[in-house]
Amino acid sequence: MILFLLVILKLVYCSTIILFGDSLTQLGFDENGWATKLQKSEAGIQFINEGRGGYTTELSLPLLQPLLNKYSKGPENTLALTVIFLGTNDAFLPSSGLNKTVPVPRYIANLKQMIGMVLAKSRLVLITPPPIDEIRDQTRTLANVKLYRDACLRVASEYNIPVLDTWTLIMKPNGIYSQLIADEVYYDGVHFTTKGNDIIYSGISKQIRQVLMEENQKSSSHASSTQLIATATVESSNTKSTITSQNLTPNNNTSKSNSELMVQNSCFIKVLMMVFLMIFGI
Repeated sequence: MILFLLVILKLVYCSTIILFGDSLTQLGFDENGWATKLQKSEAGIQFINEGRGGYTTELSLPLLQPLLNKYSKGPENTLALTVIFLGTNDAFLPSSGLNKTVPVPRYIANLKQMIGMVLAKSRLVLITPPPIDEIRDQTRTLANVKLYRDACLRVASEYNIPVLDTWTLIMKPNGIYSQLIADEVYYDGVHFTTKGNDIIYSGISKQIRQVLMEENQKSSSHASSTQLIATATVESSNTKSTITSQNLTPNNNTSKSNSELMVQNSCFIKVLMMVFLMIFGI
């Protein structure tokens, strides 16, 4: 019965993506949030809300490994991707009195530890801490937050990890950050308005689809290069058989390399596995 329920669950959600961050992630699951928009637009993917208000990389680090273990264990493993969106609270000024400041070197060290944990379990996308509105939020400065944004970009480049640069995204189209933009994007100087959520959604959805597409192509290429066809030819003169093998090659004309197809294919395989386990009582 339990296995049957697991099969049904796989039919609904066959891939899991963890969204790991602070309140910018937590509130992303509100009605008009960027994470809610992802859940509605990406069929077959379950987005897990692991955003915690006020958290820094220092506070979040001990929570990550148990979380990854939870979603990547056993035959029901569906973890495809982890998104880390942290740094805004690390950038609190020491003068803010909040006792949460994480110095940039420590922020970098924490990110690198997280990267090691995640890459052992799934693919990874980083999101830089976004620019803030200094007028309405005086616990941070724009220049200080930029230090963490730049550090995030450097770490992503060092490890060759996809990264969403929120600064470039928010400052489009002219690359200038103004008070007008800040008023449109944030309702309190830090947290996103509906427009701000739309901007983050437009960027991260593209990143996620790209990563899933690459993973699908990688898996397809690996399967195609290792799968063999054996054919036996019986020689009439001496009844000896020779076995020949040939590699299968992918048909690029008929392949549909998009993230939705990848999810559907992985869903199908995982459902078959669960049915097999259910039938044979394993």
